[in-house]
Amino acid sequence: MTHPNHTLVVLDPSSNWGEVALDDAMSSGDDAVVTLFTVLSGPAAFALAEYAADAGVSIGEAGDVYLEQVGERVASRGTTVAGEITADGDVAAAIATAATEAGAALVAIPAGNRIVDEHHLGEVLAAAGIALRIVPVGSMSAA
Repeated sequence: MTHPNHTLVVLDPSSNWGEVALDDAMSSGDDAVVTLFTVLSGPAAFALAEYAADAGVSIGEAGDVYLEQVGERVASRGTTVAGEITADGDVAAAIATAATEAGAALVAIPAGNRIVDEHHLGEVLAAAGIALRIVPVGSMSAA
């Protein structure tokens, strides 16, 4: 069942603006629900790979630690965290599948992200009946 205030939030742990979509999702009201999502490969995973190497853990474990830390911050601000998902491979399909399984009505992703082509993601999500919000970052948000 889809929850109208449930957003799957795509995070980029290697970007200064990687969590801007999370702030946007949390501002949707008192009953906001988020599912956190990040990737384990590509440019968006550089910070995870560095952490994994330093900590002597797998990149999957690094992704889990990152999402757990973000989830704790989100929950402490009163937003419900419904789940935390890491993915590799066909990211657009993984996002659509995760959003469908989570019951998210919306996927939020930072503009200019290094995770997935926004146009392709929009097409995949539209086919699944899920809305896409591309959240402006940096100087773009001041417009």
